[in-house]
Amino acid sequence: MKPLLSVLALSGGLLLPATGHVVEQLYAEWRAEGEEWQLEIQFDAGYADPETRNEPFAPAPLRRWLLAQSEETWARQREEAARYLAEMLIVRCDERELSPQLSFPDWETRPPDFPQLINGAAYFRVLWQSREPGRLEVGVREGDFPKLIVERGSEFLLLAPGESTVLRSATPQTEETGSRPSLLRWLPGLGGGLLLLLLLFRFFPSPKNEIAR
Repeated sequence: MKPLLSVLALSGGLLLPATGHVVEQLYAEWRAEGEEWQLEIQFDAGYADPETRNEPFAPAPLRRWLLAQSEETWARQREEAARYLAEMLIVRCDERELSPQLSFPDWETRPPDFPQLINGAAYFRVLWQSREPGRLEVGVREGDFPKLIVERGSEFLLLAPGESTVLRSATPQTEETGSRPSLLRWLPGLGGGLLLLLLLFRFFPSPKNEIAR
């Protein structure tokens, strides 16, 4: 734990509850086995409400608030998250754009198994998964979208709007990194917020079967 605390101190200090709600990046983890692949996206629950999205004075929602919402509200959040990700992300297989195939695994249990972060922020997981052979590329469309951080094995890739990267070459067993450098090389110039987000998801996984408080 001491090395982690040292990194937190260097990257900006304490993790405090957010007071405004402007999301600068979304985080996703890439997994693949043969022709099957998936992106597990950590979606900010506040981004599931168009009225508060990118509103700097709106309070950032907390996990305990998300747990207390109704089934109807959860359904709207899933619908809006699916719509937003379809607008933001583009996935191509051999230059052919794929339609989103999304699921929401946190809602498979009751209470829902939302990720737990040490600052209490409200996130839920979205899975984009498919079975497609061939060269696979992911990108962020042009527009007013946050950056996308993709964790692939031991490397992190950062995609700004209008950028894309190859996650899998034409042969499923062989992955390629492309010419885009790893995010690990960019961290010193990106500020503390990005590194803190990575640490939150990487080192504090969601425990199972938590009782809603």
